Amino acid sequence: MFCKYCGKELPDKSVFCSDCGKQLVENSGTTSIIPSYLPPKTKTLNIKPDSSKSRLIAALLAFFFGDLGAHRFYVGKFFTGFIQLILGLSSLVSLVLFLLDEVEIAVVMVFVGIIWGFWTLVDFLMILCGTFTDGKGLKITDWDM
Repeated sequence: MFCKYCGKELPDKSVFCSDCGKQLVENSGTTSIIPSYLPPKTKTLNIKPDSSKSRLIAALLAFFFGDLGAHRFYVGKFFTGFIQLILGLSSLVSLVLFLLDEVEIAVVMVFVGIIWGFWTLVDFLMILCGTFTDGKGLKITDWDM
């Protein structure tokens, strides 16, 4: 037997559709104890599981080696980890250039370093707050190693 309203297959002798809640059989003049309305089927929540990566390790990597994107490599964000690595190395180059009195080039690199440092700081704070995600988009919430 199929529901004439939504097309769902139902067991024979069904009075109501279990999917849309519509009444399938007309009343034959008798009073029914079955309510004429069934609430709609509730939707299941799509909750993602948490990441298996350690929040403690990610926080320590971000604090000590965040300049080189180590925390991003750890959680599987390889592309942005590589970008942070390049920015970190370029900041080290700007320091060397500054020490060699190549001030013009070093000044430009200082601005890059400020942006990169802010990015690393935001990553570190997100890890501490538990909102940082791994490469699969799963939140890193577990402090255990």
